[in-house]
Amino acid sequence: MRRALELISDNPQIGHVVEDAEQREFSIPKTPFPLIYRIAGEQIEILRVWDGRANPGRLTAPDEGLD
Repeated sequence: MRRALELISDNPQIGHVVEDAEQREFSIPKTPFPLIYRIAGEQIEILRVWDGRANPGRLTAPDEGLD
């Protein structure tokens, strides 16, 4: 995980574009965990890390379900 964050920090465009042009996905090597992030100016915002073996239909948006 730490290495994946370093790679994204050094190369923000490394992930492929998903759904909307603001989000990117980077698959953490040797794991089933894709990392969803967006580039916001000089910052990188991690939106989600999830188990790629899970049913994607059960995923919610990052802010959904939080009270």
